[in-house]
Amino acid sequence: MNSWQLSEAELDLRGRHPTLGEVTLRELLATWVVHDLGHIAQVSRVMAKHYKGDVGPWTRFLPVLSDRTGQEILLERCFHLVSTEVRHHFLSVDQSIRPRYRRALSS
Repeated sequence: MNSWQLSEAELDLRGRHPTLGEVTLRELLATWVVHDLGHIAQVSRVMAKHYKGDVGPWTRFLPVLSDRTGQEILLERCFHLVSTEVRHHFLSVDQSIRPRYRRALSS
């Protein structure tokens, strides 16, 4: 694209997309780049899945090997940490108070 020698003014030229409305040439070109990067990501995921059986217990930490997103895995880890903290707190509660917690949790 450097060979095109587009100026800032040319990159800011506007056109009308039938669905999106007004867009710039800069946005269109950036969209093409991201679209192509999406294809590279797809190829990377397919290639990575060939190693799924070889990475052993680390599979759950490698979102590229599953259909889950990195965000879903992060949320799962956060939930686990919070759950662990709640269990730890519950176990440290004075013995005389614990039965009341159990009754409250079971109702």
